[in-house]
Amino acid sequence: MIRLISKDEKLKIEVEGSIFYYRRITTVDAIEIKRKHTLKNELDSVAITQEILEENILGWDSVVGEDGNEIDFDKNLLMMLPDKVLTKLASAITGDILDVEDCEKK
Repeated sequence: MIRLISKDEKLKIEVEGSIFYYRRITTVDAIEIKRKHTLKNELDSVAITQEILEENILGWDSVVGEDGNEIDFDKNLLMMLPDKVLTKLASAITGDILDVEDCEKK
């Protein structure tokens, strides 16, 4: 079954034992973000990833700080996550990952 993208959706994905809550973006939105962060045909992939994550990651569970203690969600800490986690989250938001779970149905 195909689920339309909604600004009100709340999906979740597990990455390395942590849970991230997010919403997807449309292709049109993704293109606009890319366009905004392109100068002279050069993409600023870090800025693209940062905007996508900061606008669409809604929360997390089981993310820990350097001391091993769980930390509350803070969008300003998103870019401190490991690169492979950032890539996986950005892919989920832009629709590259099809296996998502709707939190509101749980």
